[in-house]
Amino acid sequence: MSRRRQCRWATTGVTIVTLCMVPGRVAGQGEYVGPGQSGLGVRGGLHVLDDGSSLDMNFSYTVSGILDMGVSAGRGNADVEDVEFKYAGLSPSIGVFVLKQSKEIPISCFLGTSYVRAKYSAAVLDELGLDMTGSGWTFGGSLVREIVLSPETSVLPVFGISHSSLKVKLKERFGDSISNESSGTGFDIGLGFAFQFPSESVFFVSPGVSHGEDNTTFSVNVGFVINTKPQEKVGWSPPTIEVERKRDWSQQPSTPQVYPESSATPGIDGERIPVDNLQGMQNIVQPLTSIAAEELTSDQISLVAQFFKVPPGAVKSFRWGKSMAPAGHPQAGSTWYSVEYGDEPYKATETVRVGVAGDIVERQKR
Repeated sequence: MSRRRQCRWATTGVTIVTLCMVPGRVAGQGEYVGPGQSGLGVRGGLHVLDDGSSLDMNFSYTVSGILDMGVSAGRGNADVEDVEFKYAGLSPSIGVFVLKQSKEIPISCFLGTSYVRAKYSAAVLDELGLDMTGSGWTFGGSLVREIVLSPETSVLPVFGISHSSLKVKLKERFGDSISNESSGTGFDIGLGFAFQFPSESVFFVSPGVSHGEDNTTFSVNVGFVINTKPQEKVGWSPPTIEVERKRDWSQQPSTPQVYPESSATPGIDGERIPVDNLQGMQNIVQPLTSIAAEELTSDQISLVAQFFKVPPGAVKSFRWGKSMAPAGHPQAGSTWYSVEYGDEPYKATETVRVGVAGDIVERQKR
């Protein structure tokens, strides 16, 4: 085989195999982040096909659950007619959710693009005195639907399509070069498993299959997303609400009943709710009035979901009210909030009572 034919064979083979190893789905980390939420994520991925494999690490940031920005670094190998080529690459990416799942919209739709830059190494390249590099683009989109199994667990079936193009270039020591370009379209299916922690951080595992024109790639991604919403204020207490009450002395017992001071009632979990969050939920609807999730804005749903620590998509209805207990009673001045969430057979109603100091003093679930 002539030197030029060797070069052409190397560029063609490496281009095709590497193209198949480019992760097919243009993925959006925001599928694990609720509306209005932002998060920093780390993900590791393994991609395997007949003629090679690769490992990559991705760091991404999601803004308001809509805009995704990230960068991936990876290493892999490609076998071309029993000759092993190794490569290392760097790939920035950006994308946006043009649709976000809600009560009115059943699915999320993500569109994005990524650029990859890679450098190759192999014994045959050293023998020929060649330097091999590659670069290319991927454009695509995916449809995702979150199915809530429980307040902490969701599954996310995914279908995507993407188009990738890659150019591999060989350069000799004396400056001559030869290049080869290839492109391909792939279809992808996957199933993500998301597990939400009380801090609203999410751990996920996402296996998937990408089928292109020349090969099929099996992938699995594992990662987590940390919620980066502003930290809640610590050590701050809202003022005690003084309520003017008129007493009917004719109905008072001869011996007044004595209650312990309500301010002495400790929180059950040490959590204190910021007054802005409580006021925000009280502004959603009039007291003692139930409102369906379909009538709430995405920000209101996020506020309720954050308070009750449930996925936004699980919220069905919300209501609240103030305690009617007399002054001195442990529940005097407290406020209760109730949410209905989930689908059968996991449907549940949870009621949380907040004391005058902003501490959660009672939590009931049925």
